[in-house]
Amino acid sequence: MSNDRDYSGEVILRLLDDLSPRPLVDAVKPLYDIANRERKAETKTEFQGAVRACDRALSILEDLYREVLSDTEKLADSTGRCQLLLACIYLNAETELEQAVLHFRASKNTYHSMQWSHLESLACLGLAIAQRKCGRPNNAIVACECAQDSLKSVSIPNAVDVAPLRSAIEKERSEIQELLPRQIPLLSDIAAGLGRIAEENIEKYLKLDEAKRKGVDFGVRVVGDSMAGDKIFDGDIALIRQQPEVELGEIAAVVISTPTESTGVLKRFYICREPRHLQHWFLQSRNPESEHLVVIPNDANVGDVKASYEDDRRSGRIRNEIDFRENAKVDVLGKCVGVLRGDQI
Repeated sequence: MSNDRDYSGEVILRLLDDLSPRPLVDAVKPLYDIANRERKAETKTEFQGAVRACDRALSILEDLYREVLSDTEKLADSTGRCQLLLACIYLNAETELEQAVLHFRASKNTYHSMQWSHLESLACLGLAIAQRKCGRPNNAIVACECAQDSLKSVSIPNAVDVAPLRSAIEKERSEIQELLPRQIPLLSDIAAGLGRIAEENIEKYLKLDEAKRKGVDFGVRVVGDSMAGDKIFDGDIALIRQQPEVELGEIAAVVISTPTESTGVLKRFYICREPRHLQHWFLQSRNPESEHLVVIPNDANVGDVKASYEDDRRSGRIRNEIDFRENAKVDVLGKCVGVLRGDQI
C-alpha cells in the first residue's frame, strides 16, 4: 500500500461522526471498530481485514432486517454507516475505486429511503470524490449537485449543523471544475442572485468552444419573444458578460427591484438622469407586440414621467404599450454578447 495517498475518506468519516451520533447496533459495533481502526490500511493485510470486518457487519445487519422485532431505523443508520466506512476504506486504498463508487451509492440509497437528507448528501459527496478519482468529472459534478440538492430538504433537523458539509461540497465542486472543459453556468433565476452567481441559481453548465466562451461569464434562458427584433427568441440562451454598467442602447440582463419582488429581464437599456424629477430607466422591447418597461425610482415624479410617455404615444414616437414600474430600481448584471439558438443547446 502506498504511503503518499490522499486519505479523502477521512473527510467523509469526520463529517459522519458529527452528522450521525446515534449508537450502532450492538451486534456490529465490535466489527465496525475493528474496521475503523484499520481504515488507513498501511498494509495489504490491514486493508483486507478492514474490508472483511465491514462485509461481516453488513451481512449481520441484513439478517437482522428479517427479524420482525428489529428497530428498522437503528438498523438503517448502522447499515448506512457501515456502507460509508467500507466505501471510505476503498477510497483511501485507491486500488479499487469502483468498489468505493458502489458502496457510496448503496449508502446514498439507504439514507434516501429513510429521508435522512443530510446523510444522503454526505454519501453523494463521497460518491463525487470517488468518481473524480476514477477520472469521471462529469459524473462527479452530478454527484456534487445531488449533494447540494439534498441539503435543501426541509426534513433536516434544525439541530444538525450542515455548514461543514456544505463547505466540503463546495471545495469538492471547485476541484472537479478544474478537471472539466471550460463551462459557463446557465442561471435559472438572474433576479435571485442580484449580481452574484450562486450555486442554487445554476440550472446547469454549458460547454462552449473557445471562440464562443471568450468574454462570457454566464447564460440566461430567454422567456418570450420581446427581443425578436434582435433575433433573440423564446428558448434561446443569451450569453452575458458580467459588468455593472452598459452603454445606452446595448442589450443587457438587468434586475428590476420593487419593495416586494425582483424580476430579471433582457432588454435594450436606456437611462434618463436629468432633469432629476424625471429620472427613470427605459427598458426597450424589440417586438411591437411586447410592452416596453419604464422603471421609476421613488424620488422621481411619477406623474410627470408617465405624462412624457403619454405624449410620445400620442405623437406616434412610441407605438408599444408601456408597463410602468413605480418605486423601483434597476441593477445591471451584464451585457449580452451572444446568443445560442434553442437547437444549438
